[in-house]
Amino acid sequence: MRKRYLLLLLTLIFGLALLAVDRYTASWSQSSNERNANEPDYYGDSLVSQRFDHTGQRVQTLQADSSVHYPQTRHTEFTAPDITALDQQNVTWRIQARQGQLKDDDNQLTLEQSVEIRTLDSPDPIIITTERLHYDIDNQIAHTDEFVRIDHNRIQLTATGMTLDLQRQRMSFHQEVNTRYDPIVQ
Repeated sequence: MRKRYLLLLLTLIFGLALLAVDRYTASWSQSSNERNANEPDYYGDSLVSQRFDHTGQRVQTLQADSSVHYPQTRHTEFTAPDITALDQQNVTWRIQARQGQLKDDDNQLTLEQSVEIRTLDSPDPIIITTERLHYDIDNQIAHTDEFVRIDHNRIQLTATGMTLDLQRQRMSFHQEVNTRYDPIVQ
């Protein structure tokens, strides 16, 4: 009789040990899978992407110091993105930021941290600054709901929210628009 109880006790201990090993390896493989899901599948340094119109003229260039693509969340993160775009009057606009993000299924580039838009072909450039901006790559339209500041010549304008159509050179402000003009003092 004792041998049966001893055999039953050994079987129970062996079964519990197998359950503990199974539980340990399941949690280890789950954390490993979670770690792999958040890892990028490709990296890039010194990215340059150019877009051309139907006549072959370059209309837009995207440059970045680096890019990292995450397959699980299906997006690419850029370091120091820099966009130059040509409008219909051949004025070059430059958009820069510290960081950017582009979803795989979308042509909206989200720019963050010290975003600056400026005209390059003018002796008196228009300079627009904000902290977050969405840029539609296909339509060349930039918009934000954040605070913006525009400096041009002796005019300073601030607003909350802005839409800028680079192709048509149209800018609209959403709310809380304030303008300050400093005339030349002689």
